[in-house]
Amino acid sequence: MRSLRFLALPLLALGCALAGPVEAQTAVKRVNILVMSDDTDTDAVPRFNRIFNRVQARMMETLNLKGYQVYDETASGLEVAATNRVRRSEAELIEVARAVRVPIDAAVVYRIYASSRKSPSGAISRPEVRVEARVLNVRSGQFVTAFEAGGYQLPPLPVNCDRECLLERVGAEADLISADVASGVVERLTAFIGIPAPGAPPAMAVAAPGGGVPMSASGEACPPVLPTAYQIRLRDFQPEEVSQVEELLVRFACYESHRPTRVGGSVADYWYETRSDQARLMRNLRQMLDFMGVRGNITMGDNSGAVDIRKTVTR
Repeated sequence: MRSLRFLALPLLALGCALAGPVEAQTAVKRVNILVMSDDTDTDAVPRFNRIFNRVQARMMETLNLKGYQVYDETASGLEVAATNRVRRSEAELIEVARAVRVPIDAAVVYRIYASSRKSPSGAISRPEVRVEARVLNVRSGQFVTAFEAGGYQLPPLPVNCDRECLLERVGAEADLISADVASGVVERLTAFIGIPAPGAPPAMAVAAPGGGVPMSASGEACPPVLPTAYQIRLRDFQPEEVSQVEELLVRFACYESHRPTRVGGSVADYWYETRSDQARLMRNLRQMLDFMGVRGNITMGDNSGAVDIRKTVTR
């Protein structure tokens, strides 16, 4: 059998083209985002309220202008979920984000609190608005970041401000506050992903053991995107083949981490995190089987992240 050192060429060459500089604008375009409202709390502003509409539009616009790929929840989820539901649980939001046809990397889930409060003398009423948001890695469920703004003194409401007046005034303040929240989310999300600042020097690649094709060091030469989690499930492999597969998985470009979740006999399951996209991962897995001299079928499901590798067993 060929030595593992030979893997530098067939397996790592797929990712070495990314060893050069990666522009920040190009990097964020690799991140698909779904902006969603969490209105489970009955004190929060419900979905489809006029205030909600303004905040939703502002959040999406700010993320979009920063270069992220932002998808509309209603348009993306028409075929998989009822689009008129309100007071949805967080579990339902994540379920929808995983089910839409576009592969979503991150969900920006926000909540709006809006009310009015009278001054101690009762002569003046002021709106009170707070918008809080958090970002979740849709595939793995990992918490990424959170940001909130509001709670400071806002201009007073006009005398005899009716419901129409209240919706417009509070909506205008919520619009401004949500822009601050979206900007804060962008800054923290960008830092979490590791997108280089404009003018920053490119990440360096390190040489593979024994020389040869460069190998990424902890994903440094890979696109700065959210790590994606996969459940790689091996079936009908011999124990020595399972060990070899595990050795090869860690050598793929853009590898982040892995851990076995089930190992026994001819069955082995791994939780595998990588910054590689699905197409590159599938190519690497196919080349891995070719390198091992093993025939098998590789199937990848929907956005659940399940990858089944079943060895073809013959007599």
